[in-house]
This record gives sequence, C-alpha cells and structure tokens, in this order.
Amino acid sequence: MEHSHKKMNKGLATVLFILSLPFVLIGLIFFGLIYVITTVIPAPIEIIIYKNSQFYKDFKIKYFLGATSNFGYKSYKHIKKNDSLKMVFQEEGYYYYKGENAILVIPYYPGYFYENNTWMITVNEGKSAVPVSSAKEIFAPLIKEDLSNLELKLLVKERHFPKEQLSLAKADPVFVFYKNHKSLATIKP
Repeated sequence: MEHSHKKMNKGLATVLFILSLPFVLIGLIFFGLIYVITTVIPAPIEIIIYKNSQFYKDFKIKYFLGATSNFGYKSYKHIKKNDSLKMVFQEEGYYYYKGENAILVIPYYPGYFYENNTWMITVNEGKSAVPVSSAKEIFAPLIKEDLSNLELKLLVKERHFPKEQLSLAKADPVFVFYKNHKSLATIKP
C-alpha cells in the first residue's frame, strides 16, 4: 500500500513539474528581456557619458555597469560645489567626504533606533546594535587615514528616520542630514 503511495507522489510531482515548466521559462525569458532592455542596450551610452564626466576625469575609476546610477557619481557634482567638503575615493571603492575637522561617511547599516537616551545603529545584518557614538570604531578600518584629530559623522538621508524622531536625531551631532543629492552642496560637517 505504501509503495503505491510513493508512486503517486512521484507521478504528481512529475505532472506539477511539467505543468509549471512553461511558466518558469516564460518568467526567465521576460526577466532576460527586461535586463537586456534596461541594462545591456543602454550600457554603451552610459560608458560614453561616464568617460566624459568630471567624476571620471578626477578619479579615474574604471567603468562598472550602472556607474552613472551610483550614489557617489550622482552626488559628486553637488559635493564639488561645496567648499567645505571634499570627496575621497579609496582603491577598494569605498568613499567618504572630508571636511576641515570631520569626516562624513555614508553608513551601510540602514537601521537606527533610539534606546535608553542613545541612538543605536544596527550592525551584522540587524542581528546586533551599537551606539552611533561608536561610529569611529566601526568605520575606521575603511578609512585609510589618521582619524585622531577628526570627528566622524554619519551622513544620512532624512527619510531614514520616522518624522516623530527626526528632530531628536537632528539634535545629535553625530548625524549630518541631507534631503537629496542637491542638498549635499550646502551641508556643513
């Protein structure tokens, strides 16, 4: 009796596989077409735009797919207008902004929360959290210069904070807020 039950499960699995295969193939073809239309076809145009940009002329960073959509690329022309900040790129591709007395980093940890009168930032993919005052210890290994006489601040977008917590976060000197790329031209570290 159990033997026929296994045969029925194998048969049912085979039928379901055969019935679902066309949908999977259509999905893969559809995804492939979207990828080609949005990424592969515009790539030669993007390469020309990138190679003629001031960003490329200043940093000589090799082209990569989607380079003109990158935050660093998009923000560069606005940072260049800001006399109090300079963009620093490192060989590993990490970049930050340097002012006279501070370094601004863009945190790669998306979560902030306020706990026991302290702003916390999530690390290790949200498995643990540390106070934002520890930002220097977190980001120091990525920045290849002496940080002893510089403050380290987190450059964050205002929308990363709930409206009810934004004014509280703005009171903390470790955060420097911006609204969009254009607002980077006026921020002061």
